[in-house]
Amino acid sequence: MTRLALLALLLALPGLSAASELTHQVAADETLGDIAQAYYGNVARADVLRFYNGLDSSVIREGTELRIPIRDQHTVVAGDSWSVLALRYWGDASLQRKLAEHCTGRPDATLQLGETLRIGALISYRLGQGETLASVSRRFYGNSAHAEELARFNRVKNPRRLRVGYRVLVPLADLAPAGALATKATMIAAVSAAPRASGSASFQKPMRRAVNTYLDGRYDQALEQLEGLRSPVLARGDADQQVVLLEHLVFVYTAFDRTDSACEGYRALLQLEPELSWDRDRVSPKILDLVAGCEGS
Repeated sequence: MTRLALLALLLALPGLSAASELTHQVAADETLGDIAQAYYGNVARADVLRFYNGLDSSVIREGTELRIPIRDQHTVVAGDSWSVLALRYWGDASLQRKLAEHCTGRPDATLQLGETLRIGALISYRLGQGETLASVSRRFYGNSAHAEELARFNRVKNPRRLRVGYRVLVPLADLAPAGALATKATMIAAVSAAPRASGSASFQKPMRRAVNTYLDGRYDQALEQLEGLRSPVLARGDADQQVVLLEHLVFVYTAFDRTDSACEGYRALLQLEPELSWDRDRVSPKILDLVAGCEGS
């Protein structure tokens, strides 16, 4: 596994119930509908954000940090099992058969080395007065067509006999980011799901915070955070942490058209990762064009 394949590992936080997440800081006068529209291209996804974040109502305060669940991809490696993946991605190893069904359509499916799984977020929702699986389907999927699917997934034999407070697990496999956010999502896929990497644990949270600040487009703050981490991480961090730091410094310097600083960071990055290769599905053309010039200078 290359260092770039491990970038997400050092940014991981344990105990989360989702595949991958973005972090969004609520701006003034912003609503859940606004945020759902921005991330998913669908204002109706507001309830996904509300219940995923455990909010009592749709009212959100400026400055609140929301977790934005997105679909993830996982390539099966040696040592993986459905219980291991259920714990990692959904926070509960006992959901192993449900995860297998979610990914393959079969609860008894066998994992194959090298296969790619698409894993969506999982929401735990408790039925309110008068609610049914059809209404849950409308709330989270936009229509009632998934009611039977929810019944099968939750092993509900008689949906008409469900009581208030019954916990319904709702898998969301289609939370792909909208439009321009696709690159953003790709850049931090598996950030919240992967196990911790070795190295200096003291840098994990501030590095994750700095990367998310950059990904949220708050470049002034990201620059301040990344430059503040530069000396200690390069002095005491492990190689993977150093790669993450330098990579995102290149990104943020490019955002400010600081070509010389970006090239300096890129050359330092190549010293750590000589086989470094970026593609346009992950990194913007502006960054790729700039570093191409660095290589030629």
